[in-house]
Amino acid sequence: MNIDVNYRKREPARLLLEAKDDDNKFKPEAVVKKSNEDIVVESKDNDPEHGFRKTLIIYSGPTSMDRLQDKNGMYIDNMNYFIENGISCFDDAPKSRSNDDVDSVIVNYAFVLTQDVADHYLSPHGSLTKKIQECEGVDKNAKGSGENSPFIRVITRLDRCYDMESIRIVVTKMNVQALYDNLLFINCGLVGPKFGPGSPKLIPSSSKTNAKQGMVPYSHWSQLYTSRLTDSVRLVGHSINTHFHTFFPHVQSFLYALRTDTVPILLSSGAIYDCGLTQEELGSDPEKRFQLINRYEVGMSTQLLKRGYKIATAFVNRYGFGKPLVYDKDSTWGTELDDTVSDIWYEDGIRNLTATMSKPTPKFWNADKKSALRGSDEDTFEYHQWDILPWDYFIFFKVSRLVPEDVQMVMNYNTNELEKSDVHVISNDPRKSPNVYWLKKTGVVVEPRNLLRDVCGMAVGCIVLFLFAKKRRGYLISVGKLLSPRRKIPQILRKKQVHDHMK
Repeated sequence: MNIDVNYRKREPARLLLEAKDDDNKFKPEAVVKKSNEDIVVESKDNDPEHGFRKTLIIYSGPTSMDRLQDKNGMYIDNMNYFIENGISCFDDAPKSRSNDDVDSVIVNYAFVLTQDVADHYLSPHGSLTKKIQECEGVDKNAKGSGENSPFIRVITRLDRCYDMESIRIVVTKMNVQALYDNLLFINCGLVGPKFGPGSPKLIPSSSKTNAKQGMVPYSHWSQLYTSRLTDSVRLVGHSINTHFHTFFPHVQSFLYALRTDTVPILLSSGAIYDCGLTQEELGSDPEKRFQLINRYEVGMSTQLLKRGYKIATAFVNRYGFGKPLVYDKDSTWGTELDDTVSDIWYEDGIRNLTATMSKPTPKFWNADKKSALRGSDEDTFEYHQWDILPWDYFIFFKVSRLVPEDVQMVMNYNTNELEKSDVHVISNDPRKSPNVYWLKKTGVVVEPRNLLRDVCGMAVGCIVLFLFAKKRRGYLISVGKLLSPRRKIPQILRKKQVHDHMK
């Protein structure tokens, strides 16, 4: 089932009803449900003069409004933040917000939600309804604004197959190749976008006539990912995990971008498919869950790599944070790791990213208003090289495993809900980490010396050295006898030597 929520230029923002409906009044409560097969497909309407590319952002939202079920409380907060901070009323009107030095794009949104969640967000006071109302009277300089595609579309799904169901519904029920150039998928386990001094500023230019070429500013955050898509690079993600039990580099599926002409490959190869299993069935059967992850999240990258294409991460790079990283089928980055450390979205992985930044590094720690109270040692990169970087460096942060303290200061997640979901708020400072490893590494915790253990260790060492020396001395004596000149000189010559010596 789906609900189309359209904002069109020269037309009031309203929920799109049946074509025969003459009522143009905005009535959020008047939702007409249509089957997925009824989604209208229009032609892609790139501006002929500027050639703006079109991107559809697919947001996979929470599957329940019960905040105490799983991590839904956090997911609901993340979706609300995204609606408020990730969508601008000018996203489908690039002419009203661009100049010649900025790469512009037309952006539409598809929220994929279960029915009860969709009903909540499309209620008269729902967040999506408020966003549509906010954009209703905005003058977007309509010319060249991609009028033929709805600005915001809501599609309902069943609670099954994890987030793969969201992308599957969209690419099988909409002719995305006719409507868009690129797709960007994101789920509600991430919070963002958040921009600041540490955010990337430039992207590769898409203009074939731009004399500058090279790197240019961007007009929409999605371009951080879509700008890296090429004929050879077909999948760009927020991060890459190098392992799935063994070395299988793959773009992590909570945020990724792909060209729409890549969709047929993923469908025909079976990487995106109907798993036919509910969340409960997947949760209770590790083998089936393993199969889904292997076929979908790992499988999308694997299918593209084996066909000679490449995958990439835009800037969250464990070998050089802030720089893109591209993999092909022969890449060996990460073979030195194993699957216990290959996923960066745990405390150790996130802290280790900081030390890989290019030098000289901006003083990201000075964003703290208390920085003036720091000593000289604390105002160095060496002191902060294992800090968790501020949220704006990541733009999107995966908070479904841990919440950095600076993110919590903004989001104010319910601590009882976090505790129930076993998600911990972690200080950005490693010296305040709950992990003893980081307390030891930063010198906060120094293990007390055990005198008896040290003496015993020294005694054992001395005994080993003595036995080794004794054995080596016996070996050298044997070798010396074997190589002695007296053993090599014939008896007749030895007598002559003695006689000569006595003269």
